[in-house]
Amino acid sequence: AAKSAEKARKKAAELEKRVAGLTEKAKGAKDVDHNPVGTGKYMLEAAKPGNYLKLKRNPNWWFGKSVGVPDLPHADGVLITVIPDESIRLANLRAGKLDYMVLTSTQFLDLKGDPKFQVASYPGNHMGSMVFNHVKGPCQDIRVRKAISHAIDRKALIVGLYHGQGIVASGPYMSIHWCHNPNLKPVEYNPELSKKILAEAGYSKGLTIRGHMGSSAGSVSTTEAIKAMLAKVDITWKVDSLSGAASSDRSKNLEYDFAGGGWAFIEDPDMLATGLYHPDGGFNHGRTNNPRAVELIEAGRVELDFDKRQKIYWELERVLYENYEDAWISYPLINVARSSRLLGYDVNKHVKGGEFYYYSHPGWFKDGRRSAK
Repeated sequence: AAKSAEKARKKAAELEKRVAGLTEKAKGAKDVDHNPVGTGKYMLEAAKPGNYLKLKRNPNWWFGKSVGVPDLPHADGVLITVIPDESIRLANLRAGKLDYMVLTSTQFLDLKGDPKFQVASYPGNHMGSMVFNHVKGPCQDIRVRKAISHAIDRKALIVGLYHGQGIVASGPYMSIHWCHNPNLKPVEYNPELSKKILAEAGYSKGLTIRGHMGSSAGSVSTTEAIKAMLAKVDITWKVDSLSGAASSDRSKNLEYDFAGGGWAFIEDPDMLATGLYHPDGGFNHGRTNNPRAVELIEAGRVELDFDKRQKIYWELERVLYENYEDAWISYPLINVARSSRLLGYDVNKHVKGGEFYYYSHPGWFKDGRRSAK
């Protein structure tokens, strides 16, 4: 305890010193919310919170100059309109008032094949999962985590709730990510195995666990589906649908056994690995501390050789997988629609190039330069 306290004091002192230095550097800095400056293809022109965001072309965009096309991006600007209602957004797209829109799975099915639009679907840089509390409650036992994971029919969730717009997950990194271990297979849906394992763990008469999920319509549907799946193996999941802030508090206080999780925008693999599975990670909150996983995470973040680093993360995924660290559910597909007059997009190149392609290859209008909506 004394060593831990001393380590914490040293770390706190280092952070205070660092904050002091950053505070000095920040003197006179402008509020980024009102004076955003970046290196992207567009610059802020005007905005009204909750209503619209208007961007104008950045004449000094680095990418255009780097490829010898200084007049990139082609469009003079972008107008992003906030339309909370899904049906109204779709009506605006159909009426030609929008040129680009991210689609729900239902909207994707409605527009797919419509010659008026270019509809594309590609793997999102995200991972959807359920997380376990490894330090409190019944999920400390790997047998319980295993039983819960095998009780979830991932394919049914994707087909029934997401209209097929997802890939069954087999680990934290999405299937096309270079850190994903190709030797891992999705956890098998096997309710009979779940019942057998629960009995071995001492829960032959059933088990009650607690948890929380988001409050969006999609989250509520997923909650009810998983709740029903668990009930089939005599697991009662007492789950609350909460706002983001309330869910965050529950997670920080470890007031759950089994809850909603995931990771959006998987960039450098260490962000996800440290964030979720290292005890110092911002989203771990002390819920798990797998020594071998921690060792691999710390090795991966400093390894510069690509092949060696890839093998480290493959091994990390295997370790997490075999310990049923979490219940990974799906890698979502992103669906988008573009008006027929918006050109220049290639979904195959997007899949291959990922976000670099998306952010560096702007489209154009067949009727000349104009602002995209």
